[in-house]
Amino acid sequence: MAYAEKMEAKRGTTYRACWYVPGRKSAIKKGGFATKKEAKRYAEEQETDARRLRPRADSHQLTFREWAQEWHAGLDLEPSTMRNYTSILQNHLIPHWGEWKMKDLESADQAVAVWKKKLLEDYADGTASGISSKLFTILSDAVDQGIIYRNPAIAKRRRGKVAPKRKRQREARYEHIVNPTEVFLIAERCAYLSGRDDEFVMILATYWLGLRWGEQVGLTDECVSTTFRLDHQLYEHPGKRWYWKEPKSGSERDLDVPPFLAGLLDHQLRSVTHPHAHEEWCPCGDGLEDKYRHSPGSTLFCGIGEGEYHQKAGPFRDQYFYPAARGEFYGGTSQAAPVALSDPEDVWSVLPTGKGITRPSAPAGQWEAICPDLTVHGLRHSHRALLEEVGTPKVLMDDRMGHADPSISARYSHVTPAMRRDLVERLQERWEESVAARSAMNLESPVPLVRAVLEAHSRSTPDLESRRSDSKRGMVA
Repeated sequence: MAYAEKMEAKRGTTYRACWYVPGRKSAIKKGGFATKKEAKRYAEEQETDARRLRPRADSHQLTFREWAQEWHAGLDLEPSTMRNYTSILQNHLIPHWGEWKMKDLESADQAVAVWKKKLLEDYADGTASGISSKLFTILSDAVDQGIIYRNPAIAKRRRGKVAPKRKRQREARYEHIVNPTEVFLIAERCAYLSGRDDEFVMILATYWLGLRWGEQVGLTDECVSTTFRLDHQLYEHPGKRWYWKEPKSGSERDLDVPPFLAGLLDHQLRSVTHPHAHEEWCPCGDGLEDKYRHSPGSTLFCGIGEGEYHQKAGPFRDQYFYPAARGEFYGGTSQAAPVALSDPEDVWSVLPTGKGITRPSAPAGQWEAICPDLTVHGLRHSHRALLEEVGTPKVLMDDRMGHADPSISARYSHVTPAMRRDLVERLQERWEESVAARSAMNLESPVPLVRAVLEAHSRSTPDLESRRSDSKRGMVA
């Protein structure tokens, strides 16, 4: 129902017209009216006009499939977003609603409610919400175009049971995090399996900077500094192409680097070997627009295989990260097998595995799991937990993670240089504690960079020998 609101200001009293339109939950408002009567009359006129049906000429025979295809053709979004929209349309919306007439869908509230309930039964909360929200968006735009009178996908307030919803939210919440020492061990295992130092530095950078996968793959030589601006990432797209784009949700941010990590990143910059490329742009983006490409050899990390310009998430996860964190190759699949050892007393006596190699049915020993359900993105969650442990102010935590806080308190909170210096000092302290914990196990490691880190620590720690004598050698892995 249209109404008017009184507005008090220094220049005097004015009124604001407020009215509702089909397909929108909140009222539309316009201020600047001298009298309440004038404001209300304007609001009523707008509401009447909005509710007057003005259909397109073809609206009576248009199907959801036809409108969805027309709607999709007019989108101009980031490649990753377009891929997500296309997938939801092809796999969920068009197969279910494609043959419905738009005029019939207009009043299909109950059918939509049943469909949403089925989504929640079949998928995780976030996935189901993403699918249903795309239906809402498509139908909202259909209302704006005069194809339908109202949107049947509007969520009804205070509907459904609260307890099951909260239970699903608890179950969907990610809870698997690791501490600095556990990250050190995982990084060391990954580097051992890959046969190079790169993975050790990459895992540590991901954890200590709180990076997403695409952000760490896209780290460049500009990041080798005490502070750098993270304003790009590499997005892996099907077809062996990589998009050079802004971070997710525009989360550009300044990152302060602890001294130990700055040294490791500098080592990585000096030692990384990229596949040779003569072109102006890195071949990883062949066929893409120039705005989605980057110069060759500018990133800190490259792929492991011959000719691999960047590290692919799938192979890295299955062949290196899951074995290191979970003690299993291809962890979480029907082919999962333990990381077998030929000598139970030697944690680095890993038996080879892969195509054409039969895994032992009864290995002499195997790697213990460090965090059985950890994912690569879990390192970012773990970084946030670390920030909270060291007492980081919330405004700095949000700034470092690239999170937006729309609250009024956040608007009046500011990051200061002193906050940044204090955080760097605390992170450096936690790193030194993790190196001390690893050194207390032993100084042996098949990873050259890890061995150098441990030896440097031993030279600065006179009482290391006494701590070594009380440690178990098998704790390394």
